[in-house]
Parts: sequence; C-alpha cells; structure tokens
Amino acid sequence: MEKSAERCSDKFKRLLISCVLFFIVSPLFARPPSWAYMWSLRFKPVEDIVYTSIESSFAVEIANVTPDTVQLSVNSLPKNVSFLSSRKETVYIQLPAENGGGYATGTKVIITMIFSKTGTYRISPIDLTIEGGFYRIPFETVEVFENPLFITPETMIEFDSAYENKKEILMSAGEKAKFTVYAKFLASVKDIYWTCPEDCVLKEVERFDATFKQQNFFTEYLPVATFEWQPLKEGSFLTPDFFITASLYNGNLNEIKCASRKVTVKKNAAPSVTNEKKTRKSGLLKNAFEEAETEKHVVSVSEISDSEAEYLASLYQKEVNSFPYFSSAYRERCRFEKEHGLIKNNPLGSKILLLILFVLCIILLVLCVVIYIFSTKIKFIVLTACFSVCVLCTVLYSFKVYSKKGVYTGRFMYSIPEENVPASVIVKKGNLVQVERDAGAWIYVSYNKTYGWIKEKNVHLLK
Repeated sequence: MEKSAERCSDKFKRLLISCVLFFIVSPLFARPPSWAYMWSLRFKPVEDIVYTSIESSFAVEIANVTPDTVQLSVNSLPKNVSFLSSRKETVYIQLPAENGGGYATGTKVIITMIFSKTGTYRISPIDLTIEGGFYRIPFETVEVFENPLFITPETMIEFDSAYENKKEILMSAGEKAKFTVYAKFLASVKDIYWTCPEDCVLKEVERFDATFKQQNFFTEYLPVATFEWQPLKEGSFLTPDFFITASLYNGNLNEIKCASRKVTVKKNAAPSVTNEKKTRKSGLLKNAFEEAETEKHVVSVSEISDSEAEYLASLYQKEVNSFPYFSSAYRERCRFEKEHGLIKNNPLGSKILLLILFVLCIILLVLCVVIYIFSTKIKFIVLTACFSVCVLCTVLYSFKVYSKKGVYTGRFMYSIPEENVPASVIVKKGNLVQVERDAGAWIYVSYNKTYGWIKEKNVHLLK
C-alpha cells in the first residue's frame, strides 16, 4: 500500500510540474499577428459624428490576440486634441470570408480623446507591442464639428443664380425675383414669419416642412422657405425681415432673425444677355492682361528632373570626399539648391577632416605614452584628457560622415510603409533625407525634423 501511494504521489508531482512548465513555455511559442494584417487595421470613430468638448472614442479590433499581450503607447497629438484614457477588452470578431468566415476571439483597443476646436485632424498612429512584435496602427482622418449643445444657429438668404452678383443684388423696379431662406444647426423648424416693408410685394412660394424633421445633426444649410419678392421703387434696400421659430439641439425653443441681403433697385438695371456676354468677355480680357502683368514679377521655381537629382547627389558625394566649406562642390551645391528652391543643408561630414582627426588621435596617444615614461603625471593627465576629447570627437564625427543619406526623388512621406494610407508629409523633389533604417523596399527616413517611410527606389543614396 505504501509503495502504491508513493507511485500516485510521484505521478501527481510529475503532472503538476508538466502543467506549470506548459503555462510558462507556451507564451514563448505564441505567434504574433502578421504585418500585413496589422497594417490593414485602422482606429475608427465609435460615434457617427465627432463633436468638440465631448469625449470621443476610437476603436480597433485585433483577432486572435488576448488583452494581456497588448501594450500600447500614444504618440504626440495634434494641437487642440487631448488624450483621456485607453482600455482593452475581449470581443468576438467576425472573420472575413477569405479567412474561412465564422467568429474568433480577439481584443478591442479603445482610445478616448477630446477635441477643443473644429477641423480636420490627422492623428499620429498608436504604437502597439503584441507578443514581442512592434506595430503602428494609424487613425482614419477625423472631421470634428461644433458641439450642437453650444452651437449658434446660422441663416442666409440666397437669390436665384440670375441675380447673384458678389455681395450686392442688382434688380430693376417692378421686377420679380425669387430667393430662398436657409438655416443650419437647428433640430426642427416650427414656423417662419416676416415683415414686409412699403413699396414692395412679398409672396411665399414654397415651404420645406420636412427638411428638419429627421432630428439629425446637419452641417450644411437646409432650405426653410422660398419667396417671390417684387420691389416697386428705385433705391437701396435690405430684404424683408424673416423670423424662424425653431427648436435647438439643447432643447430650447428660440426665435431666430435671418441675416438680410442688400439689394439695389434701378431703372432697367438688369443687364441683357448681350451686355452680360460683353461684360464677361471684357472682364476675362482684363483679368488676362492683369495676370500677364503679374507674372512678370513672379519667379517660377520648377521641380527638378531625375537627372538633376542624380547630379545633386553627385555634388553631395564630392562634398563628402573634400574639405568642408572650401570645396567647389559645396559652393555649386548651395547655388543649385538656391536656384531650385530646395532646403539649404549644412556641409556634410568630410572624410578628409575625419582622417585628420584620426591622425591627431594617434599623435596624442604616442605623446601620452612618451609623457607617461619620461615626464610628470600632471602633463600625462592633461594629454590624456585631450586624447579622450579627440577620440570622442572622432567617433561622433564618424557617425556624421558614414550615416546613410540620399536625395529624394519622390513626393510624399508616409506614416507607415504602405502607399494606400494618406501621406503625412509632402517632400519637395531633390531634398536630402537621412536614412534611419531599412525595411525591404521601404526605408524609414528623417527630413526637416520629421520622420516617415518612403520607397527606396525613389532615393539616390550617397555612397
């Protein structure tokens, strides 16, 4: 019995040890998500419309990943954008048909931000570390609108196209003109009424009662009513006063006065078709001559060709193999950049100057050995300090000389190595870029204190 009990105890211990080893070792063999799959993901707004002064969430779902294996960091955000919080939760994700369909467990990453001003925002990608792999997931471009709770309704009056002429409407006495009253940032319109001045006739033609009944937030002007107006005497007038009784998004019922338009009424003021054509023609001729005169004072800077970019790269290469500031290649390169409107760069690292620093280090090293044998310790310490400084300068300068650079012949810089995403930076053709690292057909570069990905085939690398 004792032997049987001992055997059972040994088996239980072995089973327990095997289970512990399995849970420890299994994460080491977990496969991180593929790059192609991660690059296809985007942080998308959770809400249909993003407003100012209210929390807005952006989410992305990653299949076959558990929340405890995901670590994230938020990069610098644009102005007027504040980071509030982030969270991760387990979700069931529907797989696409090409992957067999069905559902799989995954992780939903939610980022919460707040926007203080309206506008279009491009938010920097979020850095994710998943099971040892590093990824960057970008955001979709975000359009932010004013918070409906605080927004002020806006109105306008628009005449038919036949009467629109800059800011002032020109009409003839007794002529009838149609115009429409528009409004936006209203939840619903209850009624519209008006006051008609003397010496004119005003008639309502059509009312758009169904325009604001959907109770959705609209950012464009929507029609409220169309009128026919007939001024009876000459002079300068304002359109009749219109008042809209409307419900706002904060629940209040307000009376809104519409903005008026200035109208000039003259005898036979409306231009004929022939005169209108002549006016347009003379205006076009006048604008053409004005543009021609203006162009005389404009110096156009054309984009350089591929051969010119290759020539600029050869100038940079000659500059590296000559003494800084004093070489003809440096002067020619500065002239070329100024002529084509490129960013002027400081002299590149010189191999000749690096060689001089290296020789100086050897001389100081020999002197240190001689002073150590034949002279005092104070002189030895001073020379050793000089030698250390010289070695440090040589090492740092060597990084400048042998850092990978190239002349860019493309146009755009991307936040991730993929052409389907929106370009983050526009780089003028012919500017110098610093290569930070390679990734196959793509290289990660820095340009004018900005970092991004570009195609390697679009760079003339310096050798």
